[in-house]
Parts: sequence; C-alpha cells; structure tokens
Amino acid sequence: MNIAVEGCEPCLLALFLDSPPSDYDELGCLKGLNDVTHAHNNALKAAVDMLRLKYPDATFIYGDHFGSHLNILKNYKKHGEQPCDLIMCLGSSTLLTLLFLV
Repeated sequence: MNIAVEGCEPCLLALFLDSPPSDYDELGCLKGLNDVTHAHNNALKAAVDMLRLKYPDATFIYGDHFGSHLNILKNYKKHGEQPCDLIMCLGSSTLLTLLFLV
C-alpha cells in the first residue's frame, strides 16, 4: 500500500499554515508534500514491479491509496462526501493544540 495524499492531510496542513499561496495546488493541498509522497510511491511501485519480475511465481499486491484518496478529493460529490476546511476536518480544539505545539 502506498502513501495517501499527505499534502492534503488536515494535520499537516495545520503545521504549514504560514505557507505562501504558491505552495498549494488547486485542491488546497501542499504541493511539496505531495511531490515527496508521489516520488516515494513511484519508487515503491518500481520495487514491487522488480520483485514481480524476480519472483514470477509469487504474488505481490500494490495498493494505490494515493490515487484513491486523490479521486475522492477531486470527486467528493460523486462519492457522497462534503468538502471540509481545516477547522471542520480537525476541529478547532485540535487545530489550536497543533498551533500551540508548533
């Protein structure tokens, strides 16, 4: 299972509240975190593909959590979800706690 869309995680967004608008994508997610996550996932996928070639009689399953999560974020209405801002997703007390720790 690869890593989900980390740049969209409310707790990580809360840690980077002072980031400039250019650091965010069209979904309001942090591009840099998603770039790192995407690179990790590509390396993981390449490793699984290599194992499949090396051990053809074995079964290796690769779960695309990143793609699934991104699909839900982009198509939340289709999936019966509601968009949420940072306070709605985390709750104001959690957000305040995170801000206090930073």
